[in-house]
Amino acid sequence: MGNLKVLVVEDDIINRRILVNMLKKRFGFEVFEAHDGFDGWEAIQREKPDLVFLDIYLPIMNGVEIFDEIRKDLRFKNLPVIIYSSVNDKELIAKFIAKGISGYLLKPIDPILLNERIAKFIEQLNKNSSEKKKEIGEPKE
Repeated sequence: MGNLKVLVVEDDIINRRILVNMLKKRFGFEVFEAHDGFDGWEAIQREKPDLVFLDIYLPIMNGVEIFDEIRKDLRFKNLPVIIYSSVNDKELIAKFIAKGISGYLLKPIDPILLNERIAKFIEQLNKNSSEKKKEIGEPKE
């Protein structure tokens, strides 16, 4: 499957560093960082990540605006996005779930929950990969 590319869009440098280090050390992902919403949207278009961790409250463009842009863009409409925020608002979380997020993690990051979300993400990637191979007639690995 190769090295998976993950983008972390987080304005708080400490939270961003913690998450980036976990993703690199625990999973060996190639991790890109963005410190505001505009930078995050630019990085999505430039790097074409396999997964995005997205904070809700960001300068310039907030997480809701970025997520809406992701879903409007045909290139990224199926891009897995995990909302990563200190907001524990059930209504807001429900709205994101209805819009198609892949998961929701509260800050500070819980390593066990992070492992679960990443395992689910990788399982889904493997499932999608084997379904594509069936569609085009390639043998399974």
